[in-house]
Amino acid sequence: MSQEQFYSDIIRNAFAKAEKNYVNNRKYKLAEIISGKIEEDSNVIVTRETFVNYYNKYIEKKEGIAIPKHENIELLCHYIGYDSYQEFLQKKTNSTETKPIKGSFKNNRILIILWTFAILSVALGTYTIVSKRLNKDECMLWVNDHYEQVDCAGKQLEKPLDKETLSEMKQLFSLCKDDTFFLPDDSPVVWYDKHHKVLTFFTMPGIHPTNGKTLKPISQYIINKYVKDCE
Repeated sequence: MSQEQFYSDIIRNAFAKAEKNYVNNRKYKLAEIISGKIEEDSNVIVTRETFVNYYNKYIEKKEGIAIPKHENIELLCHYIGYDSYQEFLQKKTNSTETKPIKGSFKNNRILIILWTFAILSVALGTYTIVSKRLNKDECMLWVNDHYEQVDCAGKQLEKPLDKETLSEMKQLFSLCKDDTFFLPDDSPVVWYDKHHKVLTFFTMPGIHPTNGKTLKPISQYIINKYVKDCE
């Protein structure tokens, strides 16, 4: 099996476990369960939208979605009952092929293949990032309440160009309680960050443009406590 197949297996098992504990099988609710349990057990925040993306990629087979971060795969392995991703691999493959045995050429060869794959993956990722930063017109910069496309120049808040973020990420001002915060399926349309007791609101999930923190989906609690009444 390839790494993608292992990742798919892990994510399918995670959503299957969430579905057993919740009668509503909508992906947004299941992703929220997974996110909450991981935060409770590991004190690590991974947004519901991250797991929805994994569902879209591996269960609904949608294309154009990035491969999950390895640290998130480790957290999902803990969630489905494994100590680590390595333990998951060992139990999914023949133990004689994954555990190094002195004098075993076959096992040494497998280790070499795994290490080579890991090194090539890191090299490819590094090349992609560097290439994007060196190409002109392939960066974006936060200006007031939105991103603007710029030539890559190494500025402090400069980021590699992401066309969806460039067009969709906006900061929201003057929200009031009568505004729309959720779609009919209860998925949010507003995300927020709290910094020095001040809340800022945005139109899409992701990373805060200036402080680098992961934006959180708005909740009814946040609306009730921090959003003003409409005049």
